[in-house]
Amino acid sequence: MAVVFSLALYQTLYYRLDFFKETDMENVLVTAKAEGENIFLTSKKGEQVIDIKGVQISGSLPGHYPKENFADKKTYKRWFEQIHEMGANTISVCSIMPSVFYDAVYEYNLNNSEPLYLFQGISVDDYAQNSGSDAYTPLFYDKFSEDCMDAVDIIHGEKRYSLESGSSGASGFYCRDVSGWIIGFILGTEWNPDTVAYTNHTQEKKSFKGSYLYTSGDASPFETMLADIGNTVINYETSKYGVQRPISFYNSRLTDPFVYQSEESELYNKNVQIDTEHIIADKSFKAGLFAAYAVYPNSTELLSFEQYPEKLLQEGKRLPENTDTSDLYEVYLALLNAHHSVPVVVSEFGTSAARGSVNKGDNGEIKPVTEQMQGEIIVDCYNDIKQTGCAGGIICQWQDEWYKRSWNTQAYEDTFSSLNWNDCQTDSKNYGLLTFDPGNKESICTTDGDTSEWSNDEPAITGADGTKLYMKYDEKYIYFKVNIKNFDYKNEKIYIPIDVTPLSGSDYAENCNLKFEKAADFLIVLDGKENSRILVQEYYDPFPIVFGEVYDKKNPFYHIPENDSPLFKKIYMPLAAEPGWSYTKQTTSFIYKKYETGKLIYGSGAPESYCYNSASDFIFSGDDTEIRIPWLLLNFSDPSQMQIHDDYYENFGIENMPIDSIYIGAASSRSEESVISMSEVKVKGWYKDISYHERLREAYYAVQKIWILHQIREE
Repeated sequence: MAVVFSLALYQTLYYRLDFFKETDMENVLVTAKAEGENIFLTSKKGEQVIDIKGVQISGSLPGHYPKENFADKKTYKRWFEQIHEMGANTISVCSIMPSVFYDAVYEYNLNNSEPLYLFQGISVDDYAQNSGSDAYTPLFYDKFSEDCMDAVDIIHGEKRYSLESGSSGASGFYCRDVSGWIIGFILGTEWNPDTVAYTNHTQEKKSFKGSYLYTSGDASPFETMLADIGNTVINYETSKYGVQRPISFYNSRLTDPFVYQSEESELYNKNVQIDTEHIIADKSFKAGLFAAYAVYPNSTELLSFEQYPEKLLQEGKRLPENTDTSDLYEVYLALLNAHHSVPVVVSEFGTSAARGSVNKGDNGEIKPVTEQMQGEIIVDCYNDIKQTGCAGGIICQWQDEWYKRSWNTQAYEDTFSSLNWNDCQTDSKNYGLLTFDPGNKESICTTDGDTSEWSNDEPAITGADGTKLYMKYDEKYIYFKVNIKNFDYKNEKIYIPIDVTPLSGSDYAENCNLKFEKAADFLIVLDGKENSRILVQEYYDPFPIVFGEVYDKKNPFYHIPENDSPLFKKIYMPLAAEPGWSYTKQTTSFIYKKYETGKLIYGSGAPESYCYNSASDFIFSGDDTEIRIPWLLLNFSDPSQMQIHDDYYENFGIENMPIDSIYIGAASSRSEESVISMSEVKVKGWYKDISYHERLREAYYAVQKIWILHQIREE
């Protein structure tokens, strides 16, 4: 015990009370430098511009939160090789990682003529950000400062104790010095605008002057706090290790430096600004500052109001003459670059390839974002980043993160267990260039027209007309195969009723004039390649429960349908509200739009197919039809434990209930059955026993094509 206490005391004295040898300040090593519009790598040979081509990475794996940091060293090194083969030269992390990550960085980069450089992010504890406190409280400021100094020690391989209590949850013995590959620090995370506003409101405006950073007279209290924290990082690394590297402060659309018109700012809750131009580097800080922004394709809504975006800039600054003003993403990046006197790095950009992610085309048509479209959007964003003179960009994200949630689906699912299944309806889960498909080596079913994986399955039910229906499921979909002799998809329809809850449903669908053996909650209608969809019995439709008052202007509990209503409705998903001008009220307001997410898309679901469509739901193949339905479309809140939505109107909202079976049936439009037969299928969850395998998305190869080509041109 005495030995342990002595070791702990030694570490506290050495690492926190600065009992270390003083550094010769005239010989400070600068590993990288931010100047003008560029980031430079420095060495004995001189300075070399690095065009940041990066990807953000985390330790998240299916079934685990990022703070669990479940990826091991072997996994990281394999990922690093794939990232390098894509043409990237940089990786980025949002917070302190476990020691195995830095071990992997060290082993991968050592003796590697083409190493992967790293931006080290330092996040702020979620509780501190959302506790209603200002940024000067010990909960926020002290912990942020401590994590920053921890990060400095970690990259130098000088941390010897667990960090499980840190903001990142990372832990380990940090013995590898990776500091030579660290380009810079990005301090902070997506700031809560309320915390920024509250800090600026409660704290007196004051200046800061440190050894390396100081503030201008225009700095807000929150910006002054950032300058103080930044100075702490620089001072700690300079004094202790004799090294300096560039630093920046995280920023995004919610807190960018621009002041928009009051009405539009109110609509988008854009009421605070963080302007790091108010933080100035003293000449003693040789590495310099850079600006880091998360800029996603949907970060430009406010510019749609501005007829003259240049009025957002300070007087005397202008956009480049070659700026494409019809491309709001390019305009926004040009605004940022024109505003700043330091290099601008787009520290996060990308888009999701979820089935529930949609894109509005130039003609106004709304389509799900396929993996191919994801690649095209990322490449377009990168081209805009280069066009506007930014120092480079970092794609978010390397791998899918199943634990994440999105505003328009989170009410439908059990967020505590969402990490145990791949909900392809949820936008934020599917940003990765690398995805995790169900199955240890391959999925149990691929909807590609080849039905050989069904050959050993018994039909769940055989209808009177000879129609056979099969079913299986995994961590992403429920799959069906329908076999109908001499089926003509151009002139015939297929109906599949599904009963998941015993509390409601109808044995009659009036809009299709169909009767069922059981009270069905859903009805799949396959009507050719362009007009197929899944319908929900109106009592079991969650959309009006969660979004009815906003989108339909109705309180759902004042308009309760019968629990056996025969009306089967289209399934909708809410979209981000768009601004619109009311000529009657002479004011700007939001237009709330919805998308029929229950409409089924025809195509091949085989990634290796030349006609692969990642958003596809079904495919015809002779007498067979294969279908895959996301769990969330059938109101499963947690399929890993077979939890579905309970009665909305009895619970005044969405609650969960367990089931152990569902009932399914099938018939074609040629059938003479008066009632569609239905059969019970037992279902059992997998909970934490998750199977998956890695797959590089099409977006990976789209990025690889442009980055490798760009690399060849540079050489």
